[in-house]
Amino acid sequence: MPARDTKEFKRCVVPAFRNLYVHFPYCETKCHYCDFFSLPEPKTAPNDRARVYDAILRERSLIKLEALETVFLGGGTPSLVPLKVMAALMRTLPLTPSTEVTMEANPSSVTLERAREWRRMGVNRISLGTQALEDARLKWLGRVHNTAGIHAALDALIKGGFENVNIDYILGAPGQAVAQIRAELTQTLRRHPDVCHVSAYLLTLKSSNSKFNELPPEEAQLEHLRTARETLLGLGFEHYEISNFARPGRRALHNENYWLGGSYAGIGPGAHSFRGASLGTPRRAKNWASLSKYCEEIDQGRAPREWEEDLSSEQERIEYLMLHLRRAEGVNPQDYARRFGKDLLSERGNWIEILEKKGLCSFSPGDERSAARLRLTADGFFLSDQVIEKFL
Repeated sequence: MPARDTKEFKRCVVPAFRNLYVHFPYCETKCHYCDFFSLPEPKTAPNDRARVYDAILRERSLIKLEALETVFLGGGTPSLVPLKVMAALMRTLPLTPSTEVTMEANPSSVTLERAREWRRMGVNRISLGTQALEDARLKWLGRVHNTAGIHAALDALIKGGFENVNIDYILGAPGQAVAQIRAELTQTLRRHPDVCHVSAYLLTLKSSNSKFNELPPEEAQLEHLRTARETLLGLGFEHYEISNFARPGRRALHNENYWLGGSYAGIGPGAHSFRGASLGTPRRAKNWASLSKYCEEIDQGRAPREWEEDLSSEQERIEYLMLHLRRAEGVNPQDYARRFGKDLLSERGNWIEILEKKGLCSFSPGDERSAARLRLTADGFFLSDQVIEKFL
């Protein structure tokens, strides 16, 4: 673990950021598969929650922001946050008419009234934690909503003024059938055509999870991924990142900034921040994932950092490849050479040839109209962990 930085907060956050992540730690329940820092709200005291919300607002006041390109309100479940707290935060943000402001929400905490209030505050994109579109699977996942609640939430969001909505959809769950995946996605997206983004990803469980042995075999999981991709492409979505599909012009801009190695400030307990090379020496940091420690540091006027580290040039290089290969556009070898002084084709040409023959990547040499690109194929996306490591 990197050494903890003890500098005062105002001294350690000098650059101005144009992308912001805010972490709200409370959920209705703690899902068994979730690795994010969160706590079930019913088991926390109202005074304790108020103290945490106040600390988040005070941390925001110490962050230097320019006109924001993106804001992501995550967690936890931000849709549980009291409206007056969310409004107080939003009033402090330098938003522009083009700022993408995403808020994560669970169907059970979405109402028409709250949707309208979120829009009035400046939230213009919702990422809805649907996770499944069938009641038995929702119950197995430990979700508190059912499919009727999902459709009611989507209706409320659209009626409340949201034209940019994402749904999460988990694949690789026990008992999940290919025909079911195709039917669920098709029916839901035809019923709610304003849903313009889908995050479809495999369920991953730690081996210590009591449900780990219930997962289907790898080949079945791959079929789930292929089916989701084929269905979403057929419905007019583009597969622009390993787990993400969007209608034209509706990519998640905040996440695109992550994958392109852009800078972002993170506030709230457990939040991560990253300062890219354009703002100085590349550095990443993580806030304390402890409510008491986080609040204590804010109370003392210190950065609520659990750790902070500068990136080496080799770390930068590895992260560049790992993140860019997640995207459909892949890696431009010339840009890679300019940034890191290395020739990707000469160093990894054998692996490129091997993986091309296996149908896991493709290399286009480029011409006057387009730059050379190394890309993963659809199956390369599905096996990305094994494929990407060959290029590092």
